[in-house]
Amino acid sequence: MDVITFGANEKGQLGSGDQQQRNDLSFTIPQHKFKSISSGGFHNIALKEDGSVYAWGYGNNGQLGGGNTEDRSTPTLVEGVKGVQIAAGQLHSLVLTDDGKLMGFGDNAYGQLAQGVDDDFMRDVPTVINIEKSVKNIHVGGYYNIVETVDGEYYGWGANNGALGIGNSDQKRVPTKIEELSNKNVKKITTGSGHCLYLTQDGKVHGTGYNRQGQLGLGDKDKSMVKNNFSPTFEFLSVKDIIAAGNSTLCVTEGGELFVCGQNAQGELSLDDRTNRNVPTRLELPEPVEKVWGNSGSSHFFVKLNSGKIFACGRNEKGQRGVSNNEKSLVPEEVVGLEGKNVSEIVCGSHHTMVVVV
Repeated sequence: MDVITFGANEKGQLGSGDQQQRNDLSFTIPQHKFKSISSGGFHNIALKEDGSVYAWGYGNNGQLGGGNTEDRSTPTLVEGVKGVQIAAGQLHSLVLTDDGKLMGFGDNAYGQLAQGVDDDFMRDVPTVINIEKSVKNIHVGGYYNIVETVDGEYYGWGANNGALGIGNSDQKRVPTKIEELSNKNVKKITTGSGHCLYLTQDGKVHGTGYNRQGQLGLGDKDKSMVKNNFSPTFEFLSVKDIIAAGNSTLCVTEGGELFVCGQNAQGELSLDDRTNRNVPTRLELPEPVEKVWGNSGSSHFFVKLNSGKIFACGRNEKGQRGVSNNEKSLVPEEVVGLEGKNVSEIVCGSHHTMVVVV
């Protein structure tokens, strides 16, 4: 699968071997075919079909797993680990191995690597994270993690700030069971910069964590800046998918409508203004929505319509929309050049984008 990259590149995050910023679809990472990619802020981690793991971009906290803190401008093999899932936080990375073990590397200031209550040292090579049970799925927010075990339990740790939904905002430097998620028939968990939401099989949404910009969509009924427990939200919508993107939340309904809330001071929500929203607000698009992509560290996102057209939304000062300019726009724009391509995934970093084409 080819990977097209554009946007900011000061840390080599486009994988192009240079620091040249790009705002169009002209560059494809050469010599590599990746199965999946994850981006935190300014670094990326990727997985190949054979389980090999690669990383590139910003490396100052060891988040590239290469045994040093250097930046890398091309995909570089992470030695000593084979993965089945990967995930990147703002300054750390996680790899799930095929035998259910969890490895981490990078920043550990908030306990993201779960090396014990007195250990806040970064790791620049893959390091075992001890969890009592085998892990099935991993989810990484800005500075925290949530994992699902094979028996359906959930554990969280890192810079909590309410995002773990365990009743307090204290840092957790060891995996801590999230009782709220037990027996909830969870369909999806999505982790933002400092907030977290889950979607149940019957379309119910609950959210916790930061709510300073209204990203939990609770409206005036609950103006809490931080929630420490999961609260019902998006209650009047028939929800198909939910995405926590940076300090915002994106919701796709069963009818193909897109509702957004949260941070909008720089036009992150593409609502043609710069006003934050604390209630789900419909984003006008020319036709029903099939898919939305956004990430925990991003302030931009992408929307695929039923026709296959892809629109870029949010910030663009580094060319991260891929529309051949760096102009600020407060409304969605079609990404010309992706029509007809089989786009399987769009990964949004802080100010860069990677498009995976099958």
